Amino acid sequence: MESVPKISSALIDNSVFQRLNLVEGALDIRSISWGDQQHKLPVAGYQRKRLRQGEDVWLRDEINALPTIIKLTQESRLRLCTYSEIRHEALRGSAGLVNTKGHLGNSLRLDEIQSAVDRSFFQKMQLSEFIKKETFIEFCKVLNTGHLRELEQQVPDYWAKLPDLTKTSLKAIERFQQLLACLPEAHYRDVFHLWTAEVNGLDFFLVLDNKFIRALTESTKIELPTLPALPTTMLQKMGVKGRVPLPIDDDRFYHRFE
Repeated sequence: MESVPKISSALIDNSVFQRLNLVEGALDIRSISWGDQQHKLPVAGYQRKRLRQGEDVWLRDEINALPTIIKLTQESRLRLCTYSEIRHEALRGSAGLVNTKGHLGNSLRLDEIQSAVDRSFFQKMQLSEFIKKETFIEFCKVLNTGHLRELEQQVPDYWAKLPDLTKTSLKAIERFQQLLACLPEAHYRDVFHLWTAEVNGLDFFLVLDNKFIRALTESTKIELPTLPALPTTMLQKMGVKGRVPLPIDDDRFYHRFE
């Protein structure tokens, strides 16, 4: 009897999700005949994004791996997930040129998971303030004190209203504190994402941040049930060798509705 291939699972960070949009707006100058005259007119369209100044060449290899990842989700070999905090982060960015052949996320379905700790029970404010990175970091600092798990004894009625996973995570807050100790404050949000992926039993936290990954996998000996990984690393761990080609060419101009 043939064995059923394991379905891997990953939480996709916004640093990866934003790269699913492979294209940026562009103008092409076209000549149009009008009577006996030639006129040059700009035509709106799109082309493949160029790496910004300061971005490393390694990033291009990671972006080139994304079509393969999307294909794996379509084949039910990979389950990609998101949750509230990552969706909040996305509110501060741009969706890019959706509904073009250069946006890999057009047909992507993401499974929803629960936040390790639902901070909407603890931070009451306008959404514009709630989604700020600084607000999230302040909450991580509060979690790091361990005081919130004392709510079970101090305010039992309020504790009873919390989601089950939030209560479980607060009772085991030492794990989050252990992860936070490995990284500076600027990475607290990513640590929270990794923790959320871990308590949901996911295999990978898919992220495009070499410093974050190295700090956890090379600089420490901390156990990582959920591996923070670049796209190429995740494919390697899954045993995927081939690559699905990009749906667009590097140097071609595409009409807006092409």
